[in-house]
Amino acid sequence: MLIKILLVLLVAFSTQFAQTKQANISSDFMIVDFGKINQNQKVYTKFEIYNKGTDTLRIKSVGVSSFSVQTRMSKKIIPPSDSSELYIQYNPDVRERKQREYITVNSNASNNPKLQLTIKADIKVKKVKIPKGAKIPIIYFPKTTHDFGTLKKGKIVFYIFKFINNGKATLKIKNIKTSCGCTAAVMSKNEIPPGGEGKIKVEFDSTTQLGKTRRSVRIISNDPIHPKSYLTIFADVIE
Repeated sequence: MLIKILLVLLVAFSTQFAQTKQANISSDFMIVDFGKINQNQKVYTKFEIYNKGTDTLRIKSVGVSSFSVQTRMSKKIIPPSDSSELYIQYNPDVRERKQREYITVNSNASNNPKLQLTIKADIKVKKVKIPKGAKIPIIYFPKTTHDFGTLKKGKIVFYIFKFINNGKATLKIKNIKTSCGCTAAVMSKNEIPPGGEGKIKVEFDSTTQLGKTRRSVRIISNDPIHPKSYLTIFADVIE
């Protein structure tokens, strides 16, 4: 009888222990700042991803906020008390000034199934010599980023970016494209005379988003120096 009771207790204890085994994810850094870099300059870094739990950590996927970021993990199955390297390559393309990108590590971790990491950089604007007397359009954005801060999921917000034609010919906007269906962009007008000003209304719908979010708008124009421009919006979406 005593043996049976001990066996029952042992099975119950083993079952409870198995049920409480959990993977626990963490990183050596949460933010990496590349400092000042040039346009189209590739830079690299590495995050060490730890499993400090008692169960195997399984990385399901690694999401990035734009195609400027590329990732590679040394391994996606991490035993308890082990770690894996998350390698990052960042190329800002022709983006300008201060930029921020997010990397989301999706896993079976009980403490943080969507671990969000951040990389930052200050992109130096490339100076281009304009031939004297050249009559060309030049697009200029006084501000290229906007942070909506913390938003309740489902809220719709917008921001108006202004731009100026600093050239001596008519500026023509050929195409405008957003990086996500949750973001819409509307132009005030497609042709801006020399010295004239235009506006782009960027609307963000947080209904399908959660956590730290970054979205971009790409503008293609007839500016021969800056044929491609980017605007970026940020938000931290909460339930």
